[in-house]
Amino acid sequence: MPIVCVGQKSPFQALISEIRLITIFNHFRDKPARAVGALLLAIFPTDVPATPVSWHGAIHLVVAIIAFIGGAFGTLAISVKLGQNRLFDGLKRIALPLSLIVIIFWAIEFGLPLVFPHLNARIGGLTERLFLGFVLLWMGVVSAYLATQTRPAKAVPNQTKA
Repeated sequence: MPIVCVGQKSPFQALISEIRLITIFNHFRDKPARAVGALLLAIFPTDVPATPVSWHGAIHLVVAIIAFIGGAFGTLAISVKLGQNRLFDGLKRIALPLSLIVIIFWAIEFGLPLVFPHLNARIGGLTERLFLGFVLLWMGVVSAYLATQTRPAKAVPNQTKA
């Protein structure tokens, strides 16, 4: 997911940041997809606003849309699944409300241009950064929680709720 691209000086720095982020989140299975997405976003930078869309910008837009949808609904899916294991009940109480905030900002990000295009022209960049910031916050909270948990010496096979 290309969330680290905000504020980076170059696409290469964004890619390096994304690779670092991927190594932090080694608990999740979508590492290859995020790496490919970050690579595509770095190779095909976005267009400058108020200029015609180039094929680079079109590829960037399509990959970014896929990444935004995956980021929004991925946080929700993982947060809901956390409740299936008693070890992560505490994490679910934190992660699920954050993921709902992510979904709200995703809906604003995708709906604002359709409903209020003039307002989107003024605050679209802010809503995008808020969405990306809450995705980062969710990822940071989940990874910090997982990093602080001690792992049992032996895995207990049936710890899921009935």
